[in-house]
Amino acid sequence: MDKTIKLINYFTLIITLHNRKTYIKDLLEKCQESPCQIILADSSDDVYKGNLPPNTKLIHNPGELYYRKMYNILKSIKTPYVLELPDDDFVFPQAIDKCIEFLLENPTYSY
Repeated sequence: MDKTIKLINYFTLIITLHNRKTYIKDLLEKCQESPCQIILADSSDDVYKGNLPPNTKLIHNPGELYYRKMYNILKSIKTPYVLELPDDDFVFPQAIDKCIEFLLENPTYSY
């Protein structure tokens, strides 16, 4: 990505979590290197109590339905691009850079 473009201004990663915390610590550790805002959207009964990287915001709404959780979070995001990532999935941070660069250079594409 062009060094003058700051990913944090264009991209937010939303990690959804619901009563399944097996992989979340590893996922957060892998994603913390990415220069973007990360939102941990936790609708688990008990809030995630692990360490959060500095670029991560925890939103805990126990039992909230997925669509409502995502709707409320998406309303609050200021970046033009978002990726929703389940807690047991993985994304390569380098791929995010390439994808955002492509989208910025090709405004007729939306995803």
